[in-house]
Amino acid sequence: MRSGFAVVVVLALSGCGGTDRQGPLHPSGPGSSMSGASVAIGQWFATGISPPPNSTGKAIEFEEIEPASTVRPGVEIRYAAIPWPSKCEPEDRNWPPHGCSHRLEPVGNFEYKPNSRMYFVVGLRSRHVGKWFLRAFRIRYRIGAHHYETLLHEGIGFRVTRCSRAAVLTGCGHFSLRGKPCGYGRVA
Repeated sequence: MRSGFAVVVVLALSGCGGTDRQGPLHPSGPGSSMSGASVAIGQWFATGISPPPNSTGKAIEFEEIEPASTVRPGVEIRYAAIPWPSKCEPEDRNWPPHGCSHRLEPVGNFEYKPNSRMYFVVGLRSRHVGKWFLRAFRIRYRIGAHHYETLLHEGIGFRVTRCSRAAVLTGCGHFSLRGKPCGYGRVA
């Protein structure tokens, strides 16, 4: 019985449908980026994260996207996938982002077509005042029977302020509530 177990372990470690820690969507350079905003309690901040182009010549099927490190409690996170090009602009303070609802697809089993581009839309909100930073995201995907996992060094930072839900984003990027400033955010 022990010899049969050893054969199974050796097969699992030899790459038969195993997980490669990087794969073809591993970014080629050391670069990283960060987007962020200030939002009111309970308000969404949505933004896009772009993996490298699918230049494999084969369809890639996504399994999951998640923060690369533990997220402090109190944050709700939503994910979706969108093929490129799209008229959807994910940088928004709503979920789904305005103009995107008809284009959002679940990340699990999303097919990234050969020789194309796509992006993930990530939405965050909290019901608590505070600051959160998600510095990178881990994606899991497969090509045929081969499974891959890689990090996308595109981070998101967001600050939740005490502004009420009635706060609106003015053209210069400041939140205001009945004419009184209550936070600052980046306008897409």
